[in-house]
Amino acid sequence: GRDVLFLFNSCDLRYGEKNIFHRFEQADGQGCVQFSVAQSHEPGSFVPQDMAEQHYPGLSFFLSLPGAHKPLEAYEAMSEMAQLVSRQLGGDLMDGEHSTLTPQTIEHDRAQIMDFERRQRLQVRKRG
Repeated sequence: GRDVLFLFNSCDLRYGEKNIFHRFEQADGQGCVQFSVAQSHEPGSFVPQDMAEQHYPGLSFFLSLPGAHKPLEAYEAMSEMAQLVSRQLGGDLMDGEHSTLTPQTIEHDRAQIMDFERRQRLQVRKRG
């Protein structure tokens, strides 16, 4: 837990809503949430003052659409952070189906985000 908290602080994640950590678009903690991190096991939330003494068998990194103003940039930041945590703590990266995260999965996620952005732009054009 001590290492997890150090990495969260080093990567500018902030403890907040739903008792989990969030990365915001702006370094001062302002703007939309880019992505969030929860425990992958119950209860999912964190208690920062107790983290140093805890063990976390898994972390879940996730982002919501719509959410950040630049969703692809948010996904890249989340991916980089997940890879950093995995390297530093000797963990395995898994996808949403609990399979090993592959470059193909990452490209598929990027394609889905780009499709979402395209549909959002089309909706804006239709409205006005």
